Amino acid sequence: MSPEQISFFDDEKQTQVVDSFINRNLFSEHILRHDLLKSKEWRAAKSSDESKNIFATVNSHFQRTGSLRSSLEYLGWHFTGQRGYFLLFSNKPDGPIRLSALLDESMDIGAACRLILNMRDTGADWGILSDGSKWRLFHSGLFSAPNRFLEFGHTSLDSDCEKMFFLLLGAKASNTTSTFADRMFRLSRERAARTRDSLRYALRKSATVTSRGFLAAESLTTGAAPTPDALDMVYKHSLVVIQRLVYIFFAETTGVLPCDGESYSSTIGLRGLAEKKDSLNLLKKNKSALSFNLWESVDNLLASIRHGDASLQVPCLAGELMDTEAHQFLNINRVPDAFMAEAIELLSLIEVENDKLGYNYKELDASDIISACEAFSELKLQIAEKPMALVSENGSLAWVDRSKAKWKKALETVSKGDAYLDCISEYSCARLPFEMWVDFADAAFRSVSIQSDTRIFIPQSGSGSMYAASLDAFSISVAASTNSVNANPYSFFLRQCARRIIALDANPISVEFTKLAALLSTLDKDPAEVLSHNIRLGSALCGARPSDVSSYPGNLDVSEEVLVQWAKDVEEYLYGQRPGLAGYKTRENGLRKVDRRSDRAATSDLWRAAGWKNDFDDAFSASQNEPSLIGKAFRVLHPAVHFPEVFYPRDGNKSTGFALILCASSNIAEPEEISFFHASDNMNGNFSIIETAHGRFIPLVSADGAFAILDISNFFSTSVGKTFLTALESSPETIAVDMKKLKERITVALIKKK
Repeated sequence: MSPEQISFFDDEKQTQVVDSFINRNLFSEHILRHDLLKSKEWRAAKSSDESKNIFATVNSHFQRTGSLRSSLEYLGWHFTGQRGYFLLFSNKPDGPIRLSALLDESMDIGAACRLILNMRDTGADWGILSDGSKWRLFHSGLFSAPNRFLEFGHTSLDSDCEKMFFLLLGAKASNTTSTFADRMFRLSRERAARTRDSLRYALRKSATVTSRGFLAAESLTTGAAPTPDALDMVYKHSLVVIQRLVYIFFAETTGVLPCDGESYSSTIGLRGLAEKKDSLNLLKKNKSALSFNLWESVDNLLASIRHGDASLQVPCLAGELMDTEAHQFLNINRVPDAFMAEAIELLSLIEVENDKLGYNYKELDASDIISACEAFSELKLQIAEKPMALVSENGSLAWVDRSKAKWKKALETVSKGDAYLDCISEYSCARLPFEMWVDFADAAFRSVSIQSDTRIFIPQSGSGSMYAASLDAFSISVAASTNSVNANPYSFFLRQCARRIIALDANPISVEFTKLAALLSTLDKDPAEVLSHNIRLGSALCGARPSDVSSYPGNLDVSEEVLVQWAKDVEEYLYGQRPGLAGYKTRENGLRKVDRRSDRAATSDLWRAAGWKNDFDDAFSASQNEPSLIGKAFRVLHPAVHFPEVFYPRDGNKSTGFALILCASSNIAEPEEISFFHASDNMNGNFSIIETAHGRFIPLVSADGAFAILDISNFFSTSVGKTFLTALESSPETIAVDMKKLKERITVALIKKK
């Protein structure tokens, strides 16, 4: 069955394939298959004369009148006004705007993006894009919203589809302020939230399982006890394994990988592997066996994904995540079958006995997976103080203190070097819902003029939520500005805009999950976008500013002429047109060469350009060492040197710098950064991270650009915050400081630069 077809069950429970409409993850397929058909509205519509032949009637009405307005009024919507080409409707007389409609003959992505932006402007939850014969239903509050819709696309529908059209697109079907579509959407998002919570739990458990697997293999072969450095290495690469598995499950579910192909599924497919439940259960019980068949099977799958395999219909997805050369640790260390089987089963998301393994990923989008990964940036491994034994208790396996173990029940005693591992929370930090990041990004992007060649900067990327939300807002803005008929899919704009966003974080794990967010957000059947150059580990808060570099009189390794050439090199590597794996390798190798040059320049006396004193030599030297894998890593990045393409473009007439910098007020500077702030900016006493960030980042903003701050900690409501805002408003650097209220008393400050 095509992924764009939905199975319905009539009263006799007979399956009927309905291909008269397409559901692109606007609603949960489970909700459409089950909850829709059980609803009282559906039962009422089955016997309603009003819903009979409704689709044909509306279409013929449009053909006669040519009026989208009268067609929607026929469906029960109340016209409330017009905004340009957009028609606005309410489902109740004199009620709030609930629907925005656009008549567009092209029905392209550009039109969908313009509709989404208008919905967000007017507060409409729903949008309809139609050419008079095809009808698409959108919702404004979704990640990748232009690519998610329900479409009725034929001149005639069967009776069940007509009822569905009437219920979801008609206002007459509702007797309350909310519509039937509202209810189905709420149920869909609730189901997605439950699946996301299941994935979050599975990710946490899998991190422990795979880490135990790595250490079990080591202890059973060498008897070596793990060191703290080894724990860092193991945990880091356990997360790499988990990211690979999640990426594959998601790619199979979205159809990028051919999970329904018999050859693929029976040989290397992950869902096909997971469905062999009996085999997985046998492997899980044999904790002492050191076989690696599952590891080798996944390795073969990764090789097919990285290079492509025409015989299995696997496209070449490439990407650093699948690159064995980028993770040498995984070429030497492996997870035994027993632990790998448990991780695969956990990540296959089985909710009930009859669920298909991996099927529940259909309920998720990239933002759900990114949200599920948030806690990983704050976890670390812990070794138990006493040796542990694995025993059977009430039919399940449990780890207990070896001295208290009942040996006759023990399935396995661990060697002296083996130890019990657990994931614990390092910090207690509240997380914002993904929708809040989307609202923030949307508000920030509306403050500046966004073009396709615009550069965006995210100095603290976190787990990738802000990155994904910004990428989505950027892509919608660029696609909406496309005036000609656009045949490109939305993924085209996501991939193009990903090359224009630069993200940093001081936490190595956060950097890895930001890269995963980029991979998931831009997933399609082309090789992955370039990520290693644009998503980096480091702190730009204490790096030299462009003016520092250009005015420093010392004998630097770089000059503006050199940086112009580096910028040219970066642009050529980023936008090289060579296709497939060869193109990916050319881009990555070229960018790595440029990055090595910038790193060498950064280790010269360039850092003194910021005015730092000699007594910070040791701290700076330590910052350039290879950082630890877990926790914060202090590493200086100089934006003008590490990203010369932003400040030294080939076209000298263009304004240089970032069009938009996005920050959150809750970010805390590290002690080393505080020291550098005091030294380089002659600061004394206490100062807020927002004030400091403004001082370091506003020089990176181009003319008419903006510095946007999401105020999570209510800083702007304090006396210090109000004083800071007053100073900003009178600053000769800024045009205006706009404050915008979001949900839950959260504020966005938009600082526009002259």
